[in-house]
Amino acid sequence: MSSGEELDSAFLEVEREIGGVTDHLRVYEVVVDGMVVGRLHPGETLTVEVGPGLHELFIKIDWARSDKVNIEVAPRETARFRCAPRANLLTDLYWATIGRHQYIRLNQVVD
Repeated sequence: MSSGEELDSAFLEVEREIGGVTDHLRVYEVVVDGMVVGRLHPGETLTVEVGPGLHELFIKIDWARSDKVNIEVAPRETARFRCAPRANLLTDLYWATIGRHQYIRLNQVVD
């Protein structure tokens, strides 16, 4: 990639929170525009270079996932997100079945 292309790049950054026992030994996959672009363990942060414009982001694990987020990023902009499981020991069954498309909480971090 040339330096001119790097200046036109945008970035999506996803941080996975630490805490709780739900999923603490499991890996989440980060999906951008329908492609798995990385994996996150608790406490890790992943930064993905993307082209400027509109992108779809979600986090998944097995058959469950977060809401899908559409985010528009400008050149040289970094859109930051934080994710964590919604479930706890008392609600695991609900989030793993009926709530599986919102199993992971995904929020944009506003500076």
